[in-house]
Amino acid sequence: NLVCNKFNQKLSLQVKTTNFIGKELHYYEEISSTNECAKQLIANSKPSHGAVILADFQLKGKGQAGNVWQSAKGKNLLFSILLKPNQLEVTAQFIWNMMISVALAEGLQQFVNNKVQVKWPNDIVIERRKIAGILIENTLQGTTISHLIAGVGLNVNQLHFAPELTAVSSLAMERGVEFEKIAVLEQLLRNVEYWIAKYEANQIGEIKRAYFSRLYQYQEIATYLVDGSQVSGEIIGVGEHGQLMVNIDGTLQQFANKEIKFL
Repeated sequence: NLVCNKFNQKLSLQVKTTNFIGKELHYYEEISSTNECAKQLIANSKPSHGAVILADFQLKGKGQAGNVWQSAKGKNLLFSILLKPNQLEVTAQFIWNMMISVALAEGLQQFVNNKVQVKWPNDIVIERRKIAGILIENTLQGTTISHLIAGVGLNVNQLHFAPELTAVSSLAMERGVEFEKIAVLEQLLRNVEYWIAKYEANQIGEIKRAYFSRLYQYQEIATYLVDGSQVSGEIIGVGEHGQLMVNIDGTLQQFANKEIKFL
């Protein structure tokens, strides 16, 4: 039995302003996780390039590296975009992380005043406050990626969060108004489509420039936690496999996710 089919599905939503992303839309009031549903669709049917799974609530929402994504029911946007990259090698997947991150940051910028930034590797922040998280998962065929699933959790209308979540925000908290979620979703999907077109036109340099222009603490001296010790360093880039490149005391060091912590 499909993970997706166990739950209440509504079909009344349509994404009208994109060319292909969201034209196939699976909308659930409640679901285990939109990424898990996307995997089930791949395994059991032939979802289209750009299919979107959208939910009002996730029972088992996941963040990066096994973290739990917390979200109040019906308040936020929880969705996964299912993409079929052409001949994408596993080693080159971080460019898609860059594209999705830039698409979200630029899309959200149209709704808020303060600068929206990408916090490596998977967060979107406003003034250090997390507003969205991205979880990208792949289905492999040999050494290439046959399907890429970009899961997004975006705080839209939620105003109250668990006490331990101090550095968080939402569109409603930033602007003091409630947002029409589907209008926000359409803006983000249009942006993802825009950046995919850049990628397909081989404009990789433009993607990277846009990414670094929004990268949190890029080329700034800041304090990090590495191996339990506080260090002062400067982010100078991101490697092709997604590793964070930091200059610490004149030495270039590279870090995978969880090996360095922002303070």
